[in-house]
Amino acid sequence: ERALPLILSGNPQLTVQDSAQATHIGKLDRSHGVLDWSQPAATLERRIHAFHPWPGTSTTLPDGTPVKIFPPVAGFSEASGSCAPPGALLSAGPDSFLLATGQGTLRIQEIQLPGSRRMKVREHLAGHAHQPGEIWGRV
Repeated sequence: ERALPLILSGNPQLTVQDSAQATHIGKLDRSHGVLDWSQPAATLERRIHAFHPWPGTSTTLPDGTPVKIFPPVAGFSEASGSCAPPGALLSAGPDSFLLATGQGTLRIQEIQLPGSRRMKVREHLAGHAHQPGEIWGRV
């Protein structure tokens, strides 16, 4: 808000960064994209968008099968009337999965199973059954 006019005036105020306040993250790898369902829905939604396309985000189905999660996420709610544990599938279909998080719920629209292509939840549900209450994210 204030920076652009200063830059355009040709007289910006320069401030040297305090290196003691700097933070560093190493190289990202796939493990950074594993979703922790105990986190708030807003945090998970942002992680899914931030980590696309690399390193991507993933979780596991109840049988241990890894599944990639893709944006766009259909939305999230930080207010949930559910007392379901994090990672619990609250509903499956017709176009999305609704999962409980540490704070609220997250609605997922696109996934990819190993050896398969990226697909909409509707396509996945045509060949796979999921039951409300199953827990995602346990290894």
